[in-house]
Amino acid sequence: MKYRKIALIEAEQFDGSDEMIEKYNITSPMLLDPDYTINTLEGDMVLGVGDWIATGVNGEHWAIRDDVFKKTYEEVKFGCKYCQQDNVLMRTYSGDMRVVGNKLIEEVLWDDYNDCPSDTVMVSEIRYCPMCGKKLEEEE
Repeated sequence: MKYRKIALIEAEQFDGSDEMIEKYNITSPMLLDPDYTINTLEGDMVLGVGDWIATGVNGEHWAIRDDVFKKTYEEVKFGCKYCQQDNVLMRTYSGDMRVVGNKLIEEVLWDDYNDCPSDTVMVSEIRYCPMCGKKLEEEE
């Protein structure tokens, strides 16, 4: 059988800056050890400029070589609650659309018919995310 990870991670490409060294508690190269190292749950890992620092679901960090990262990860560009925690799916001329639970919500900010501001919210029940196709859970 094959398995795929379902958790989303945060990732940032390491640039060697002091800010990133401090943010991730990275050990800078020294005379006897010419590599950057980052502390992970499995111990210290070598980290090079251009490698990626991943942050897992429990806040843990680990290093991923750039070539491996590009082969195994892709940027999430969807907007459903599974993809980006209820972010805006699409901006329309009159408002924003988002998926919340099993509903597609359009927050209409401008009433085109009357040419004035509006606070209308249109709601449509849906079963699948319109962006990624994932089945949505029923709201409780």
